[in-house]
Amino acid sequence: MEPEALIGTSTMSWGRTISEAEFTLLTDLTWLVAALHTDEEYMKATPFGTRILAAPLVLALTLGLAVSTGVRQKMLSLDWTLKAIVGLENVRFLGPLKIGDTLTVETKFKEWRATSKEHRRILVMQQTGRNQNGQDLIDYQQLVLFEKHQ
Repeated sequence: MEPEALIGTSTMSWGRTISEAEFTLLTDLTWLVAALHTDEEYMKATPFGTRILAAPLVLALTLGLAVSTGVRQKMLSLDWTLKAIVGLENVRFLGPLKIGDTLTVETKFKEWRATSKEHRRILVMQQTGRNQNGQDLIDYQQLVLFEKHQ
């Protein structure tokens, strides 16, 4: 199978439930300490009803969780090595991630982009993070540089 065969296909990550401890640790480590993320009493009176994880952390979690889709292993089997994430495009935050939510990531393989070096290509993947109810929480394109073994 050639790498082009991936285009048009998709894969799902496994699920990851976000605990109170993880939520608090991530919030504390990043100092994203607005009331949205730290004040349960304040948040009870908002449409969210509870604390929500800061958007940049939702992005970080989906990037990490997307690794479980097996993209890297598929490309290695085709003699291509992942070199770097080179960009994110069209990042949209669509819904809140709350304590106790289970996050999954769907990865759709959109296109290959050429680079200035023939043995390197950029894979464009559309990634969507969802909660356990199927609600889209985040959507973006991830650009990943791959290099063909020589």
